[in-house]
Amino acid sequence: MAVFVTKLKVDPNYAFAVVALDEINIAVTSPKINDLCIMFIDLYSKEVTKIKTKYECRAITVRDGKLLSISPKLGILSIDANNGNVLSTIEKRLPNYTLLTSFKSKLYIGDPDINTISCCEMDGTTIWSFKDDTVITNPRGIAVDGMGNVYITNGDQNNVTVISSDGNQSKQLLSKVDGLKIPTAIQYDRKTKSSVSGKLC
Repeated sequence: MAVFVTKLKVDPNYAFAVVALDEINIAVTSPKINDLCIMFIDLYSKEVTKIKTKYECRAITVRDGKLLSISPKLGILSIDANNGNVLSTIEKRLPNYTLLTSFKSKLYIGDPDINTISCCEMDGTTIWSFKDDTVITNPRGIAVDGMGNVYITNGDQNNVTVISSDGNQSKQLLSKVDGLKIPTAIQYDRKTKSSVSGKLC
């Protein structure tokens, strides 16, 4: 079932990062000072449910019914979606615009400060890291397909790059000539085996 929405206002909060919970519902982080929260939005009814958080939450993904979010001063938080309580913390010093997604038993982290993409165990232990400044510069969006290949949007290079599941190879898939202009987000649909990239507005 497809739902098409042109625009949803979340004032007085703002949308920082979005993750799809299912075909209808999304979770949106809003690290607004004095009103830190995660918003749950039903795209069909446009109903917004807001859960307060004690800590700043930025990039977000979902794993086994729990939310995982980057909190720059703390690390990666596992959050109870029912009440916003922090269940556990992976202590890592990460910049504000760190990328985060998950697939199976792995976390995938993009560090825009050092142009590095890492595949990690769920406890934060690094399995592999990919760094090549001729390939990845200013990573803005991250997604993983059903084989563990990692898709990255590069803001400076106006392209989409795929990194192999072992972190050893990379290939440019789309570029400025394909119409990309400062792409900031990407999503891979594992059901249809297709990806879409664009700007997160």
